[in-house]
Amino acid sequence: MIIGELAEIIAIPAPDADVWSAFARRFSELVPGTKTLFMANDRVADCDIPLVQFGFDKGLIAEFATHYGNRNPWAPFNRQLRSLIPERTEQRLPASSFKHTEFYNDFLPRIGESDAATAMKIWNGDQRNAEFIVHYAAARDTRLNTLLDPVLKALGPVMSEAFASLRIRMDRERADRRTAMVEAMVDPAFVVAKNGKVLAVNAAGEALAREAELVRIAAGDKLEVLSTAAAQAVAEAIATVVRGDRLAAGSELTRLGAPGRTHTITVYPMMAHLGAGFGLLSPSEACVLLIVRPLLQTAAQPVELLRERFGLTAAEARLALKLMGGGSLPEVSKALGISYLTGRSQLKSIFAKVNVRRQSELVATLLSCCGWML
Repeated sequence: MIIGELAEIIAIPAPDADVWSAFARRFSELVPGTKTLFMANDRVADCDIPLVQFGFDKGLIAEFATHYGNRNPWAPFNRQLRSLIPERTEQRLPASSFKHTEFYNDFLPRIGESDAATAMKIWNGDQRNAEFIVHYAAARDTRLNTLLDPVLKALGPVMSEAFASLRIRMDRERADRRTAMVEAMVDPAFVVAKNGKVLAVNAAGEALAREAELVRIAAGDKLEVLSTAAAQAVAEAIATVVRGDRLAAGSELTRLGAPGRTHTITVYPMMAHLGAGFGLLSPSEACVLLIVRPLLQTAAQPVELLRERFGLTAAEARLALKLMGGGSLPEVSKALGISYLTGRSQLKSIFAKVNVRRQSELVATLLSCCGWML
């Protein structure tokens, strides 16, 4: 009965976060005394990140994501999980074995009767895994696992298939957004992966590549910049983004071309090393957006273009441009010589005029609607 009801919740194709939350909640209701958590194991960042959960205090989960995930003594236990096989912490790494740690003395007491767990890897990716964890009091370990073990083994294939389906959907949606973004641009635009592969290109970019005078798309869909110095600049920019170092968005990366036909290559970093939510399970391949512009166009005044396109004031346009460079609102406000409260007020007005609700949406909209002008 438990298995059938839980399997039915995630039986729909590519269940979203709300469906997984409902699954976590219903699991804890059907197995009293448990708390449930879906978590991503990031092997690149070497940390564990919660996805959705039920039964834990949200503030404590946030602390885990920002602090204790990097201090979790159970991390080695999580790394060695075998696919679709439930594993018990009390058998492999009991909490009593790390009583001297900050995690045991500060974090565990606050989450309440959750000093043991049964975990199972339900999805395995190139850089990240996903696991389902059932937490409970260590005193109930043996008794609870007479139920948990067969239930998890039966649900494992269903959860694994649902996660795989979710990843396929996220990849497709992400590719569609990349295509829509570059197609909205007038100048040649290329979304490039860290290995140089072109993931999206607009009609102007395809035409420029066919000319094969400045750039071309070579074997394996690799972007080839036909200037040694410019190619090196692009490679260095990609390496910078891959390392996680800051690269100023919208900056002129390099110039190429012959006298009278000089172009600039402008770069926008796109790679998110950890991402958010279930996006963690399907990290974006996109590394940078490269826009090739005739040098003459760079003389345009972006502040005026934003004022005309969205009705922003000059101050709002300057703030929006700074935010496109990748800085936070406090950093940008300080750079512009205004208070944080003034910056927040201007940003609220910008959101209303551009019809977005978050900074990430603002940057994406400015790129897709007028990135070619900036």
